[in-house]
Amino acid sequence: MADENAFKRYIDDNGLTGYAPATSASPDTAAFPSVVKRLDVSASVRVEIARSRDPSTRVLQSGLFSGRRHILQARVPGTVE
Repeated sequence: MADENAFKRYIDDNGLTGYAPATSASPDTAAFPSVVKRLDVSASVRVEIARSRDPSTRVLQSGLFSGRRHILQARVPGTVE
């Protein structure tokens, strides 16, 4: 989805939060492992997995994420990661 914030508003407004991964704007409030996504790109472009708070902080300080809008999204368990 091109606008993760619009998607979050949609699921919140329509009572669908139980069907989507939990999200956070900060490593301090995120569940781990988390998928770290930039908000200015779509699909799997510029997506990283952070397994704990310290790696997520390093990812967010990297050149790919520093100064860019982002979201941390709880990992959804599945057979392929």
